[in-house]
Amino acid sequence: VTTAADQLRDFKLAVEYKYLIEHAPGGVYLMPQQENMRIFHGAIFLRRGNFRDGIFRFVVDLPIEYNSMNTYPTVTFTSPVFHPLINPIVSLSHVNIIN
Repeated sequence: VTTAADQLRDFKLAVEYKYLIEHAPGGVYLMPQQENMRIFHGAIFLRRGNFRDGIFRFVVDLPIEYNSMNTYPTVTFTSPVFHPLINPIVSLSHVNIIN
């Protein structure tokens, strides 16, 4: 059963996704999963710098409480990433972008 609060969260998520599509940095692509709009599959195509021509795939998982205080998405890289802020065993980001 979908509650009004769930519908409002989904609407806010759709608005954020629309904004992101219009303002995404160049080379960053994100697409919601067809069955679950809280899971996004993405790719970053790097054009400059040390990782030029690199393609990094990732999944963003938004918890049901997303948009509440102290609730953050989980970003998991599905392609190998060698970076100090990425756990190499589970490919999870350790970045808290709020703090």
